[in-house]
Amino acid sequence: ALTHYIEALAGQQDPRVADALSRIDGTGRRLLALRAYVRSRAHLADRWSWTGEQIAAYEGTPEHAELQQEIDRVRTAFVRENPEFELWVNPQVRSLDIQLEHWNTNESVAAASDNLLAAASEVVASPAFPTGSLARATKALESFLASHVPEPTPTIAAPGLSPHGQMRAIDFQVQQGESIVAGPRTSTIETE
Repeated sequence: ALTHYIEALAGQQDPRVADALSRIDGTGRRLLALRAYVRSRAHLADRWSWTGEQIAAYEGTPEHAELQQEIDRVRTAFVRENPEFELWVNPQVRSLDIQLEHWNTNESVAAASDNLLAAASEVVASPAFPTGSLARATKALESFLASHVPEPTPTIAAPGLSPHGQMRAIDFQVQQGESIVAGPRTSTIETE
């Protein structure tokens, strides 16, 4: 029943969302992504990752050139202050295909999606869930997803919603020779 409600809710989303969901592995990962899409519906058009054509058009713009210059300035300053280290950055837009690949393999997404799937299954199996009407059941699932707080927090955005998809975010990595000292993984960030 849950899969049926997920499909019904997915069918109500933007066509780009429906396409992305069809390329996500597993019910839990699809459900977790659908949660993000439901919560981002009002801003989806502004946030959605660029197409290949948009990426190609961006690469020749003054904005792209300015970003590259700023990255070079940051690298130069970092090396000047930390001469034994190197600052690596991937200056490429993260395409939807790459975001999907990361979503389908990320460990934090797997853990959060397993927990969400268990919670959603419990909600749908409860006597209070409106199973008699597909429209009401879909609305109830949507409401549940909109209020759900993932545990653990996924370390990446749902495919299509990453700021990397419009080059609005950049991951830096600190290296010393061949060794990675500080990568872009949130699990390596010390908490206070």
